[in-house]
Amino acid sequence: MSFQTEQLLGADFSRVDDTAAFAVGTVAHGTDGGEWTYGKAGGAITGADYVAVLDAAWSATLASTTNSPFGLRIGVAPGAMAQNQYGWFQTGGVRPGIRVNASCAANVKLNTTATGGQLDDDGTGGAKTASGIVLTTANGVAAGSAPGVIFNPVVGATL
Repeated sequence: MSFQTEQLLGADFSRVDDTAAFAVGTVAHGTDGGEWTYGKAGGAITGADYVAVLDAAWSATLASTTNSPFGLRIGVAPGAMAQNQYGWFQTGGVRPGIRVNASCAANVKLNTTATGGQLDDDGTGGAKTASGIVLTTANGVAAGSAPGVIFNPVVGATL
């Protein structure tokens, strides 16, 4: 888990706030090279490792094929958040878990799915690519989290 290294007193990347503790859009860097962006949940964030899209107002919703417009920033949630709560989304660095479908391969292009917050490597037509996010270890036989690396991820082209 990453810890903040800048003068953002009280920044805890795993904490969820009912009122904003920082300005949305604030970026912090952790001791492990991770980058985190502070945002507001525009809808419920299911749990740790779920993938969200952050709009221009830094409102985060679960990434899916139907609600991930091209060019929006992607972040990975460290835990569950209720709608209108605030928290940090990892937008760079080594990530211990990224939510993906069963049998998702490592080191391949990932894309959105119909399941909110969950990526895959299936290349389904109409899905959006998740540029800048890759698994370093394949996922097993059930949907779940697998380790990976993220570097300024954004919603890419429609497949």
